[in-house]
Amino acid sequence: MGNENLFKNYIWVVVILLSSFFLNEINAQFSSDKSSSSSLEMLTLINVTLGGDFPISGTYPASRTERVDQLITRIFTTYKAELLRSTPDEKLLGIIKTSINEYSKRNIILKRFSGEKISIDLVKFRLTGNFEYNPYLKNDDVIIFPPLDLVRNFVDISGAVNKEIKFQFVEGEKLSDAILIAQGLNSSYLSVDSVSISRLSYDGLMEEILKVKISENPILQRGDRIRILADANKKRDYSVLVLGEVNRPGKIYVTKNKTTLKEVIQKVGGFTNQASLGFSELIRNSNTISVLQKEAFEASMSGTKLTLEEEQKILNSKRHELL
Repeated sequence: MGNENLFKNYIWVVVILLSSFFLNEINAQFSSDKSSSSSLEMLTLINVTLGGDFPISGTYPASRTERVDQLITRIFTTYKAELLRSTPDEKLLGIIKTSINEYSKRNIILKRFSGEKISIDLVKFRLTGNFEYNPYLKNDDVIIFPPLDLVRNFVDISGAVNKEIKFQFVEGEKLSDAILIAQGLNSSYLSVDSVSISRLSYDGLMEEILKVKISENPILQRGDRIRILADANKKRDYSVLVLGEVNRPGKIYVTKNKTTLKEVIQKVGGFTNQASLGFSELIRNSNTISVLQKEAFEASMSGTKLTLEEEQKILNSKRHELL
């Protein structure tokens, strides 16, 4: 733990040392890119400040044709590439890679020189393409990032949605916003109309369960844990592999637990004249040797021959699973 804290402190030292370098580098790069432009184009250059809890802050050149997301992506990509390039320590590099993208992409405040304040939501913009969440930049804009705290300032959504996710909470949002960020209801489930919301008391000792209809669209609270309710979808790719002396060997589709062996044999066109029922074998995934045989059969069907080393690797992995 002490070494990890030391590494994290080192990261911040690196960030501080590199901040001025990045500012000069990006300014120089942007000016160079515009060097061949007309004087009219040069007049479109503006200054935008990034502040708050963002990995690298400062004032950067931008174009009036740039939107908030374009500027943030450009500055952050340059910073990230240089930070990773200049970090030789493998352990430190691993910490950086897992933490570098952890900055808020919601509830960002864009402050205009006029005093106007605009709320920026890059998560919703990237999901919907609605430019209301990603406006054009103006000269002397200041973009302020709030802290990202997914331990206390979060909403979690799971169940019958396309993407189960924990995301940053924003005051005033409703259930429909959470479903949007979870990329919508999963259409493979039928009759999805109810939701269970778990809310803990401030001390974390008491739980309140709210069961409501999705159509009610309740306002969310910080720390809500949402489960979209739906009966389990048992529709899966159930199949068996039939090999040997049958007329049409290969993968056969079956039901969950109701297809009989007779029906399977009928689906492969029955036995050949050379078939011997006395030497037939039904292999289930119930013991290590059978699993290994099945893996070998499947490999032979695909035209791939397993080496002794590969067979041993399969055997070891399956033995581990069964222990």
